[in-house]
Amino acid sequence: MSSKILATMAFLSFFVMTNCKKDKVEITDGLKKVFNSGFAAGEIAECRYDGILVYTASPNAYDAGSNIYDKNGNPIGTCNYAWGSVDSLCRQLKDCEVVYRVKGFLTGQPPVDKYKLGK
Repeated sequence: MSSKILATMAFLSFFVMTNCKKDKVEITDGLKKVFNSGFAAGEIAECRYDGILVYTASPNAYDAGSNIYDKNGNPIGTCNYAWGSVDSLCRQLKDCEVVYRVKGFLTGQPPVDKYKLGK
């Protein structure tokens, strides 16, 4: 009886492992556009704004603020808290994840290159 249970568990384990979908890691043209527009020496994060993918990008400079780009890499907002230009959507971003940070970024945090943008 225990061998039947063991065989069933092995089959189920194999079935689950072969049918799990892996997240497709894809570099979008919009992300490439943001990266190539001067943020290769900065930090880029993927965020959600009203459930839609957007990017925030910060240069490697104190008090420089950040910019928000739509999924196509077009600018849609500015978040410069030091100099007073803060668009309302800056406070509405959710689920932000840093996907790129240059080595030696001003915050001292480790480099990140989730999509191998800086290869």
